[in-house]
Amino acid sequence: MLAPLRRSVLGATVTAALAALMLPGVVAASPTLRSHGPVWTLDPVSVSATGTRIGAFVWLRSPLASATWSFTGIPAQGAPVYLNLWLLVTNGPDGGSGHGGPVTGRLACRGKSHGFEVTMLNLFRPVTSAYTVDGTGYLAWGSRRIPGSWLAPDCTLTLHPASGSGIDVGVPAAPAGYRGMLGSIGAFLAGTGAVPRVTALSLPGAILGVHRGPAPDLWVALARSPGAGRGPDERIVEVSASGGTVTTLPAPYATGLMALDYGSLYSVGMTGTNYTNWRILLDRIVIASRKVRSREWSGVAAGAGAVATYGGSNPVWIGASEIGGAYGESYLVRYDPGSGAFHPVKVPTSAGGGVAALALSPGPHLWGLAPKSGQAFRYEPSNSAHPFLMVTLPVPTSPVALSGLVWTPSHHVFSLASWGGHVAFEDIDGHTGSATAVSAPTSFVSASGGPVLDGAMWTVAVTGAGMMGALGLESGQWHFVPVARATPGATYLLATSGPQALWIAQEGSGRLWRVPIAPWGATARG
Repeated sequence: MLAPLRRSVLGATVTAALAALMLPGVVAASPTLRSHGPVWTLDPVSVSATGTRIGAFVWLRSPLASATWSFTGIPAQGAPVYLNLWLLVTNGPDGGSGHGGPVTGRLACRGKSHGFEVTMLNLFRPVTSAYTVDGTGYLAWGSRRIPGSWLAPDCTLTLHPASGSGIDVGVPAAPAGYRGMLGSIGAFLAGTGAVPRVTALSLPGAILGVHRGPAPDLWVALARSPGAGRGPDERIVEVSASGGTVTTLPAPYATGLMALDYGSLYSVGMTGTNYTNWRILLDRIVIASRKVRSREWSGVAAGAGAVATYGGSNPVWIGASEIGGAYGESYLVRYDPGSGAFHPVKVPTSAGGGVAALALSPGPHLWGLAPKSGQAFRYEPSNSAHPFLMVTLPVPTSPVALSGLVWTPSHHVFSLASWGGHVAFEDIDGHTGSATAVSAPTSFVSASGGPVLDGAMWTVAVTGAGMMGALGLESGQWHFVPVARATPGATYLLATSGPQALWIAQEGSGRLWRVPIAPWGATARG
């Protein structure tokens, strides 16, 4: 009986979760996140240990030996968590039962590290010094409160026996950890709370673009398949929060750019085979009847990048470019629903390129983004003398990815910048045009999608360890909701889904997620 028991504890056949992060409050599902009623566990993505390998365990026999676990997808929500340790502890090589003692730990997150000590308690009796053969009586427990301010989406936890403790500590050698006849063995953080779940969906076709629908639904423009060229059979589907298709609308030659106008949906399409013969189409799709009225801009287009409208009889604005210069000439194109006429307006950008994002503000003023020039601009149609206010954004000129614009009730306009492993929101004062960059924590290395406003300002970001999720900024506090493993090189799209929820889509694929962000949004303070 004894020898088989020892193999079940120390051998390679023992299974379950070793080191996991259990977090309070709002946690979104990810590939390594597990639910246990009100408690969640997050397995580490890797583990390394220096010590003596015996079977599936590594024994740390001195303060110079250590074990380090790497975690990704930790929600940076500011709430405290509790480090719980279940480790094998004995009084030396081939030691006895019932022993405990101190271990020293260090949690490293976002370039900062914090040290601490945890006393391991072993409640097994009797306490013996002689070899127990099968590991019975080795399991010890300890815990420590970890301030939420220490945490970031990516962290590493390092443990080793405290100096002078005289104990050996056994840890599993695999990141998934083990649960054997002695119970769970490993290290994890713990907490309780309501846990909304991310809903992962898969749509037939390749996602071209998304637009908020009647809450909580989403409009999704779909191509026939990944890599398929634009054609007459593209479509727009209304997806419900549960993943069902509410309605399907025809959207010939769709680019994925959409704007909602009461009972109609505007969709920007493009015909042609390359930039020398592209033509911009504007389709007005009546949702109830599914009827499509299509108009073509006769200008020589090098691309369409955005569309926006106040709705009704107000103009529809298209961000575009025409052939000319190194990157094309920047244009706004005004479409008048009454006359059906297009009116192009050249934007005086410094380096040309397309207008890639538009945001409407009261006035009415129109804000646009010209990524190739590193500029945003305000356009006032009523100001014939000086219609444009050009704003140079405080980001490197190259390489940098600028995307998205959103106007806020505080008369600020936000854009997203991502370059060289950095992520920032560009905050533009809508009155003066002054701009500042608000940098995200260094744990985030890229971002795409948005920004959108739902209490906090949100985008889709990827951590250095490859976890994709929703990243929000509110009142100077950053929040992160992990969603899924990032696909290398993927571009993500973002839209709101009613109060305290977001939609994230992976462009060019059928992958779609609905992401709860409560209790952030309107009431969050981090």
